[in-house]
Amino acid sequence: MTRPTTLDLILDANAQVTAFSQHLEDIENQLRKRSGLRERAGRQPRKREVLTDPGKRMRKLAIETGYDVRYEQFLGAPLEPWTGPRGSMQRYGELMRGEAPVMLRDWQGPGLDFLAWARDEELIAISGDGEVQALSDAKGRDQRKYPGAAVPDQAAGVGRRLGDKAVELMRLAWLNISRGRLTGRRSRSRRSAAALSSELQVPVSQVVAEANAIKARRRDLDEYRFLSLSRGYEVNRLLLDLHVIEEVLPPRHVRRERSWRTLPRVIRRLGIAGQSLSAESPP
Repeated sequence: MTRPTTLDLILDANAQVTAFSQHLEDIENQLRKRSGLRERAGRQPRKREVLTDPGKRMRKLAIETGYDVRYEQFLGAPLEPWTGPRGSMQRYGELMRGEAPVMLRDWQGPGLDFLAWARDEELIAISGDGEVQALSDAKGRDQRKYPGAAVPDQAAGVGRRLGDKAVELMRLAWLNISRGRLTGRRSRSRRSAAALSSELQVPVSQVVAEANAIKARRRDLDEYRFLSLSRGYEVNRLLLDLHVIEEVLPPRHVRRERSWRTLPRVIRRLGIAGQSLSAESPP
């Protein structure tokens, strides 16, 4: 057996020192990544819930990945891109199925990169005690029952029913929105109506808010209650059926920011010439 030379011993020692240095660097890097994740521990997005129910976790997993593990069925391509580190979708699946570590301290290497990305996507959160938690879709924004009412909702529902006056208020609201000038607000643009887009994509809640702004300035309607959002949806459907407003595209449900979003229907801008836009004249 050949005895190692002095050069061999020096090279072997250098290799061991290099490997040990790299090992220390890897440990330091992982500690730094864990520290970054702990900095925001306990800050759960307020619009999302922690998913503990297995059924809800599997439904969320199917939506995000396009594969339903419950029925071993492909639903299609993921509705949002997976831009995280390599293997992110696989690691997310393991987390949702309960196959991944529960505590942050047990995640290693590339798994920490996945957690940082998934946290930024609001797919997961880190609890105050270091637990990795799967998150639900974001809840929809809280809406007023009487959007745009000049008084709190409790007071906005007091008074006589608007009846057919609600139809006229919604029609006037659509006309004002088509014109690009909302009641009680100074327009930021002096462009003519001809220069405006021919189509509108406005939530019904905004139309109701404009209708209530009109109502607030109408002294002949002081004894009436404000228009509710639920009634606004009914009146909007009536205006569509009567062809007062024309639908170009129906409402659409899309995935954005790891949640379902509803895009309002697209309405053709109402013609302005020859139509009264006054909020002051009685219906």
